[in-house]
Amino acid sequence: MVAGVDTRRHLAIRDGSRRFDVVLPEHVTLADVLATIGIEFAADRVAVLDDDGHRLDPALPAERLDDGAALSIVDLVVAAPAADRTRAAGAPAVAPLPASIGWLLAALGLILAAINLLVPDAIDPVMRVTLVALSGGGAVAGAALWALRARSPQPSAAPVLGALVLAFAAGTLAVPRLPAASSQASVFIGLAFAAVLAVLLSVLLSQPVPRAQTGVAAIVLSSLAVLWGLAIVLDVATWAPASVALGAVPVVLRALPNMLLDVPPGAFIDFDRFQSLRTSVRETLPTSVLTVSTDAAHALVDRAVARLVTATLLLCGLAAAAAPWALVAAGADDPIMRAGRLGLGCCVVIALVLGSRRSSDPLLQWVPRVAAAIIAGVGLWNIAPHTGAFVLTIAAGVALIAGIGAGFIVVPAGRGASSLFWSRLGDAIEGTAVVLAVPAGLLSAGIIEILRGVMA
Repeated sequence: MVAGVDTRRHLAIRDGSRRFDVVLPEHVTLADVLATIGIEFAADRVAVLDDDGHRLDPALPAERLDDGAALSIVDLVVAAPAADRTRAAGAPAVAPLPASIGWLLAALGLILAAINLLVPDAIDPVMRVTLVALSGGGAVAGAALWALRARSPQPSAAPVLGALVLAFAAGTLAVPRLPAASSQASVFIGLAFAAVLAVLLSVLLSQPVPRAQTGVAAIVLSSLAVLWGLAIVLDVATWAPASVALGAVPVVLRALPNMLLDVPPGAFIDFDRFQSLRTSVRETLPTSVLTVSTDAAHALVDRAVARLVTATLLLCGLAAAAAPWALVAAGADDPIMRAGRLGLGCCVVIALVLGSRRSSDPLLQWVPRVAAAIIAGVGLWNIAPHTGAFVLTIAAGVALIAGIGAGFIVVPAGRGASSLFWSRLGDAIEGTAVVLAVPAGLLSAGIIEILRGVMA
């Protein structure tokens, strides 16, 4: 006679500072376990949470739980006053600004900046002064209103980005149309105005997530302002800094996840234990982080996600805006610059499309793809007039074959098919495109001619 197998579940239950390690049969419910260890369960007062923070039904049998699961008991009566105190200390008293206002400000800023840079004669001096006052005041007012309302745990980055784009448009309009002025100066002043506004917001804001958003925006805009200022000093055309900026976008996007976590050094190394020699007599060893709380971990992730979303939106917008200048004149007489522009467009498009696979957030997936589509369209628009009929016929045939192949691949991919080989091949192609993007951008910018002029 075969004896039956008695299957049991091992659970760890934490109630405040108390911990219970229990072993129970599969048919026992959570309510029975709580009653056994002396916890009186009431649905309106006590909640049982699993490892992921999901609330569990007290009638759930133990067989539905994983062996070794850790459960937490939360007293809702105690938690409610704590939430009330948090709300009184700094939680939002008013609703945050909707994202639609930010996108509206961004669209208005892009339209004003495009008109000023592409057809500057369409704006007379009186209208220019009026537009500068309205756009500058709107940018400052929008940023201030966002700062007053950005007190939620995850405020949207769209309003502050819209205010910064409108500030950029105000800076470009502030440069008068004089013979000595150029589009380079307009772009530089616009970037400087937007960077100053971002720096002020990052200094004045007290909430950590909005400070993280404006801080990374200030770094990106300040770097671009320095790049355009250097272009003015070297007296190069507009497409030179645009090419360098476009080539740097894939590299920065690839490096973003490694630069956004503001974890203290003491969280990784116990310096007091492992560092035997100091590099200086005045060196202060970082404080060791011995414990990590759930609130601190959530705050760290919230700040990192805010930086990632803001930087991705800014960089992809920069790539789409720089493409008309960086990829212009693809049929230039210099073969090195022509090859650099062709390689720059291909590398950036490939890097943005393949790099979007790394994110699970729909916004971070589709924003790089939209930017890649804009860059590809601008590149084809500029290359087509300088390409013969034979080359266009071959390109059309290649595109047709690629489209047919994509149609066949969509069916198994839609059914959940996956391939480690193709994934690794995509990673290799993406890495190659990221590595070659910056050299292609430098060649497209005419770095050889610039170095010749400097050496001469």
